[in-house]
Amino acid sequence: MTLRYWSTSVRRAVLSATLYSGLVACGESTTGDGGKLLIPDGSDATDATDGSDATDATDGSDATDAADGVDATDGIDPVDGTDGIDPVDGTDGVDAADGTVIDPDAADEKAFQAALALYTAKDYVKAQAAFLVFDTDFPDSARRDNVRFLIARCDFELLHYADAKTRFEAFLTEFTTSALLPDATYYIGRCDYELGALASAAGELEAFITAFPDHVYLDNAHYYAGRSHFGLGGLAAALAHFDAIIAMPGSSYRDAALLYAGRTEFEQTKFTASEARFEALFTEFPGSVYEDNARYYHGMARYQMGDFAVARTRLGLVRANFPDSIYRDNASYFIGRCDYKTGDYASAITAFSTFEAEYPASSYKDDGVYYRARSHYELGRAGSDPDYGTAAGLLESIPVTFVDSPYDDNALYYAILARLSLGQCQPALTDFTALKKADPASPYVPKAQSKLTGAGCQ
Repeated sequence: MTLRYWSTSVRRAVLSATLYSGLVACGESTTGDGGKLLIPDGSDATDATDGSDATDATDGSDATDAADGVDATDGIDPVDGTDGIDPVDGTDGVDAADGTVIDPDAADEKAFQAALALYTAKDYVKAQAAFLVFDTDFPDSARRDNVRFLIARCDFELLHYADAKTRFEAFLTEFTTSALLPDATYYIGRCDYELGALASAAGELEAFITAFPDHVYLDNAHYYAGRSHFGLGGLAAALAHFDAIIAMPGSSYRDAALLYAGRTEFEQTKFTASEARFEALFTEFPGSVYEDNARYYHGMARYQMGDFAVARTRLGLVRANFPDSIYRDNASYFIGRCDYKTGDYASAITAFSTFEAEYPASSYKDDGVYYRARSHYELGRAGSDPDYGTAAGLLESIPVTFVDSPYDDNALYYAILARLSLGQCQPALTDFTALKKADPASPYVPKAQSKLTGAGCQ
């Protein structure tokens, strides 16, 4: 799990410890990271990567793929007939599974086809109702296993995953020789995945892969087994499943597998390898629904490697080309961080100001205000007293505007330094009182006391 999604108390403790560990006396270097209160690389660059993202909660409820809690991959199951998701022909459950010859003029067959037409039209409520009537009216029909399977599929498509799982499990018990047995087995794993029971899903889907290695759902099963392991933090197991799909050139999950192979290697801090996965996705699948996700992590890989200029360019592509992307706020924030890292504080101020205006509800909002203030502070150190004043005001606002922000103690510390630089003892003392009240155990308290004493402010 990454810093962004830890509890406030844990996030505060980690920030205080990690930020303070890099602190040096006032006069710290203005180049690189020397002495600045920065979230160290490796913690802040992955703020948006987990949740699931994590890893991340792994799908429709994947609140961590991006700061706004939406998962870019939700609902993107391929449905083009090549992935075996919809049983719409004689190979996956529409024909009687036991091979019985079907009389197209029989009453049960006509009823079945009418219900199937509703299912094919994606009217799952009416389709399920029709299949349930069929199940009552034709208890001896050769279509009965098909119907029971499709009743469960309707529940699945209607997002009634617990009900669907119960029906699929009952199907396995009752129809032990049905040709749809593998399909029901697969969907039990899928139901657990959708219900967030990731360990169960991984085990069930892997059992399916072992038992039915030639099944049409094989790539589906590898994908969701991989996503389950990814969500559980089992990165090596996840990568093995994604690589299995990548080895299937015709799979409709191949672009998703390339994305998550790259995401997995990103989490493993194999940033160069992750870049190659994303670049393969860009080349093989131009315009993929996953492109914004991949572009974001393509940029963040460079950020993590300390190549902030390239990272900024790549993150700029997310801002410029994907106006509705759930990763655009993250990208906008880290563009500012790239400018801050390279010492271009004026550009950082512009980037953070734009970010704050466009994304007032972002979970990075306090981060943006803090680093905008720190950018003004650095310009103040370069000789601009007005920037010191702006920095102090912004830093003092953080504990008030963002209650329980993990930046409150270090923000107040830098506000004290800014006030002292302007010769303003009384405001500095007021900030010191606020610092002691906000976090009396903060390592910034004795540091601030030393600065106040040295400046003759008692």
